[in-house]
This record gives sequence, C-alpha cells and structure tokens, in this order.
Amino acid sequence: MVGLAWVGIIKGFGGSIANHLAKHQAPYPLIVHFHAVVFVSWLVLFTVQVLLIRFKRVSVHKRLGIAMVWLAGLMVILGPSTALTVQHRSMDQPNADPAFLSVQFTDILAFSGLVATRRRLHPAYVIGVAWVLANQMTAMVLYRAPFWLAFSKKVIAHRP
Repeated sequence: MVGLAWVGIIKGFGGSIANHLAKHQAPYPLIVHFHAVVFVSWLVLFTVQVLLIRFKRVSVHKRLGIAMVWLAGLMVILGPSTALTVQHRSMDQPNADPAFLSVQFTDILAFSGLVATRRRLHPAYVIGVAWVLANQMTAMVLYRAPFWLAFSKKVIAHRP
C-alpha cells in the first residue's frame, strides 16, 4: 500500500512538475513548496512507520506517531489552502478547472478520515476502501454539478 501511495504521488504530480519546469513557467507560490515539504515528510514518515512495524520496532513507531499527527494536521490545513491558492492563480488561464476543487477537497476529507483511524485497518480495509471510493464518487458528482462550478469560481475568486 505504501508503494502504491508513492507511485500515485509521483505519477500524479511528477509529470506536471516536470512540465512546469521544462516550460520555465512562473515559480510556484511559496505555499506549494511548503505543502510539498510537509506532504513528502509525512509520506517518508509513513513509509518508516510501516517498516518499523515490519521489523518489530513498536516503541520507535509509537514515538514517531506524534510527528505523524502534527504533519497530518498541517496537511489538512495546507491541502485546501494550497489548492485555493493555485486555483486562484490560474483562474484567468485557458486550462483553468475550478470544478477540480471537488477532487482536492474530497481527497483531503478522505485523508483526514483515514488518518483519524489511528489504528491498523485490518478488518476495516473494506471500510477504508469504501470511504475512499465514496469520496471519489462525491468528487465526480460535484465536479459535474453546475452549482459546484459556480461555487468554486466564487470561492477561488475571493483568494488573495
């Protein structure tokens, strides 16, 4: 699962970052860099946490868990803030997609819900998968809903 998370992140962001750099586009806002550092730190710690359990280092795993909680809390704040900032900057671009906030917001909701479990999901894998799928379905429904596009544009336009 950890490997899939890394693949998803690299596949999801790697191409757009490489494209951004190759085209020498305007630098990302500072919040994007901060978000990237916090998110990658969380993902590295998540990987370490899994390895610590695999190698039966439970006491170290528990101590690092505190850092995970703080980073997850930061991500819950930074994720939507970063999404709004980036969406606001691209509003006047031809490829702007304000309705994509549905995906960004439901993803952070899914992340929050899964992090809140704080325990292994062993029998709850089904619930975890159902939670993520429900969030993705909600994102798709919102993405296509005209009221969401209007709402997204209004919210994005009010960002500094």
